[in-house]
Amino acid sequence: MPEKAIIGLDYSHNNKLQLETSSYNEFTHFLFVSGYKLAKIQAGFESLKKLQIYDAIILSTPNNKELSQDEVENLEQYVKLGGNLLIVSSMGGDHTNRTNLNELTQKFGFEFLPNQIFDSMKYINLQKRPLISKITPHLITEQVNQLVF
Repeated sequence: MPEKAIIGLDYSHNNKLQLETSSYNEFTHFLFVSGYKLAKIQAGFESLKKLQIYDAIILSTPNNKELSQDEVENLEQYVKLGGNLLIVSSMGGDHTNRTNLNELTQKFGFEFLPNQIFDSMKYINLQKRPLISKITPHLITEQVNQLVF
């Protein structure tokens, strides 16, 4: 990403994770000290032109709100045109969160399953919070050594 990249965080789908969420503190701090500019996307993803001002978009755990077909298509186009998109869901996937993220993720060859992952060996605080250290190198995972799922 270019220097001082702009990262847009979705605030338009009743998202469970937002900048103000305590579990985001370290991540938000890292982004700020690394020189990234953060922006809230509050009007949804209805305009591809507006999405293109962001170098990356974080779509984090929509809750009780679905993406419109236009939003799904615009996000797919955004990625095809070179945009970076990080999609996060929480336990239970679409069913538990009452959303339709899989309509978008299937366009990229994956989906969130309606279950949970447990790890009794490598975890943080609870076995349902596994610590992942095998991370595929990618622009969006640069400088990420571990993450808690």
